[in-house]
Order: sequence, then structure tokens, then C-alpha cells
Amino acid sequence: MHYDYNELIPECQVLPDTTTKLIDEGGRIDWRGKKMANEHLALAYSSFDKSKAERLATCSTFLQFKVYSNGTKKLSSMNSCHVRLCPICSWRRSLKVYANIRQATEFLTEKYNRRYILVTLTVPNCPPERLTEVLNRMFKAFNRFNQLKPIKTAFTGFYRALEVTRNCNPKSPLFGTYHPHFHCLFSVKKSYFNSRYYLSHDTIVKLWEASMRRNELDYLWYRVPDANHPWQCDIRKVRGDLAKSCAEVAKYSVKSSDIIVPEDIEVTSHIAQTLDKALERRRLVSYGGELAEVRRTLKLDDEESGDLVHIENDIPTEEDYQVVNYFWFSGFRDYFEI
Repeated sequence: MHYDYNELIPECQVLPDTTTKLIDEGGRIDWRGKKMANEHLALAYSSFDKSKAERLATCSTFLQFKVYSNGTKKLSSMNSCHVRLCPICSWRRSLKVYANIRQATEFLTEKYNRRYILVTLTVPNCPPERLTEVLNRMFKAFNRFNQLKPIKTAFTGFYRALEVTRNCNPKSPLFGTYHPHFHCLFSVKKSYFNSRYYLSHDTIVKLWEASMRRNELDYLWYRVPDANHPWQCDIRKVRGDLAKSCAEVAKYSVKSSDIIVPEDIEVTSHIAQTLDKALERRRLVSYGGELAEVRRTLKLDDEESGDLVHIENDIPTEEDYQVVNYFWFSGFRDYFEI
């Protein structure tokens, strides 16, 4: 049966707080704000990729929640576009990444008493026209990095995620340039920090620069860095709450605030086209070593192509629930309960 949802509006109940505070996953989620950003991006895509623009426009126009007797409210169904830059799909994907990496690390910690280090591998800022080439070199370099004997000896597994940020400060000399970097979580044996295999901060940076073949890349950067100055890489031992470290590596590949310029759709379109081309057909997250083995053992859903509704295996088992449906009305720029 076909419904004209615009005709149903008089019978619909607008969500409290105009849906801005729709409850989901135990937190207060700005579904309306995310959908508005999604529509702005869909408009930007319409100038260079109409197929993806249509997918974006229809993303999350329907939301279904199960409301349990204890007050728990869980998303049970939605339509997703799976476009890489979509603000809604990117958010849902980051939640899945967090859930997966947390389950994998907790398993390793419990079974093998592993420890972890957080590593951010960076390169200098590059202009938009060089972003694709820089990413090509970074992915190849990361594979070389993990094949180096000191790395293979010291680390027992890894999780790697790409993040690309854009300098949005008009007063900065780097305004409009891009800063791609890898967020990594490496697993190590408990004895690593006091062993002869321990790698200092400077050693890891030098190994990364060698893997990137730094001395061949000066033409790629917006500003050629001082040859005597090492690239800035953040390397830290994970202390205390592992969940915080998992959250740190489970970031968006690209934040919507780095893409969308609300007052200028042409600039937004140019940024989206640059990023869409640069990220096309890339594996933005990956696992290696024992973290990859644990991921297979636990049969964790794929973060990029998998289900963006059911994030982890904590779905309430009770059968006493009510189903609530919400539909997006573009003209009203809000969700309504049907």
C-alpha cells in the first residue's frame, strides 16, 4: 500500500523537542540535525554525482524504534545510503567501529593479558589536488611499516583507521589544505614495555618516515617541512580505561563540519567531490595480526558494508515492547511520528 505521508501530517505527532533529542542507544541523539546536514550534502552531491545524491536524500527518511517496558529505546530499522561522507552513516559506522574494537580488545586482554599503545601516524598538510596521491602513498607505506622486523617483533596485532581533516580557519596559512593521518591501536605483550623489543617514540617516527620514503615526497606538501624536523606523531601507552582509547580510534573518517559550509553550497560541493574521489574504493579501517584473528573468531560484522542499525549484541531479550515509527518530512525539516 502506498501512503502519501504529506497528507498524513495532520494525524502525525511531532517528536518532543522537534526530534532534536530523540533517545537512542542510551544517549540523546540529534537525529534532526544529522538529517539536515545529510540533506545539505545531498544538494552538494547533485552537482557531480546524481546517483549518490539520490541515495543521500533518501537516507534515514524512515526510523523505527522498539520501546521496551523498562524505558529502553532501541533503533530497530532504518534506511541507510552507505555513502562514505554521509553524516548519518558515518556516525553509525563510528559506533560500530567502537563496538567491534572494544569487543576485540577486551577478548585479547582477558585471554592473553595484552597491553596496548595508541599511535597516530601523520604526514604534513597537502593541497586538495594532491590528496589522492598522498593517500595512495600512505596506504602502501602502512603495509611496508607493518612488515618491518622491529614492528613485527614488537607488536602482536593492530587496528588502523584513516581520518582526513581539513583546515577550516580562514586566518590560517594552511586554510583549505588537508591533513590525512592514521589512528592505530597496537596490541603488545605485557612484558613489551620492559623488553629489548621496546620501540621509543623517535624510533617509531623514523620507521614511519622511512616507510613513507619521506625524502621523495617534498613536492606533495603545501609547505615543505624542515628536513631536520621529524613529522609529528602521537604515541602513547594506554593506561586505565581501555574504552576511552577505543573511542579515540573509532573517529569519523571525515567530520561533516570539515565538509559542509552552510553558507556556500559551491564550496561544499568542491570539498565533497575532492574527498569522495580520494576515498573511493579504499578500506578505511583494517585489522592485522591477532586483532584480525579475534575479529574473525568473534564473527564481528563488517564496519563499512555491514548493518548500521544493530551496532552490537546488546539487544534486549524481553519481548514486551512497542514499535514506534518516524518519517522525515523534508518540507518541515523534521521527523514526525506516524
